[in-house]
Amino acid sequence: MSEAPAPRSEARELSSRATPAYRLGWLVALAWAAAGVASALVGGSGPEERVTAALLGAIGVGIAALFLALFGRLRRVRLAGDILEVSSLRSTIRVPLGDVERVWGTRFSNPERIFLDLRTPSPLGQRITFIPPLRWLRGFSAHPLVAELAARADAYRPTAPPAPIAPPRSGFGRVARNAVLLALAIAAFVAVGEYSMRASPAYQAALAKARASRELAAAIGEPMREGWLIDGSIRTRGETGTARLEFDLEGPRGVAKLHAEMQKSGGAWSAVALRARVPGRPGAIDLAPPAAP
Repeated sequence: MSEAPAPRSEARELSSRATPAYRLGWLVALAWAAAGVASALVGGSGPEERVTAALLGAIGVGIAALFLALFGRLRRVRLAGDILEVSSLRSTIRVPLGDVERVWGTRFSNPERIFLDLRTPSPLGQRITFIPPLRWLRGFSAHPLVAELAARADAYRPTAPPAPIAPPRSGFGRVARNAVLLALAIAAFVAVGEYSMRASPAYQAALAKARASRELAAAIGEPMREGWLIDGSIRTRGETGTARLEFDLEGPRGVAKLHAEMQKSGGAWSAVALRARVPGRPGAIDLAPPAAP
């Protein structure tokens, strides 16, 4: 015999208080991206500002997409006797525990998620997803709510065969998928950063000055080709700015590692310091000697 549903005031909250924050996190990410784009464009619309704005926008959209994929279907779940009260942003449904066919949860994700597979589809879908309360000591075990809800559902479940539902993905499959998504996000971040560096007038000015050096050409040969990665930082404010860059130039006879300190004044970039080091050659080649008085 099933026990009578508990009054709504006695319902027990099963989902985390942070559920609304995760559910609407994509909006926060988009707002952050919009604010970043706006601040990057304040004070000018030069190439550096446009590249920075594009980078911030891409990062914000990526974070928003990740939040939608992981947390877009989160529900608020309360337990009242043998009834689960499941709420979305717009509606609340009541699901008998006997209609829950399978209870399972993540072990390695943060935050943890619990999934309730129903015997029959509901207005909110056949799979209910929610974030349980935070555990301080979790290890690699499933959340205690998984075993508790599974036992309660078994006690109330009727003997009639359930409607077929898709089996959950294996833990390894979820870890592999998340690893691939993380690798793609990192690759996209690096690619956007590399493109922004290569497109910057500061890097182009340093590259042109290095290629014009006859001493460097004699050391590594010509033609000089750009290396794969550029390290450093570029800061601009209107018509002024500074940049510190590290990059490689490859020639038929060797590779030069360049260090550039650039300054922007009146909208134009010039080299404050530009040195090249060639393996096997003592000392550095000074590509930006001080101007004669």
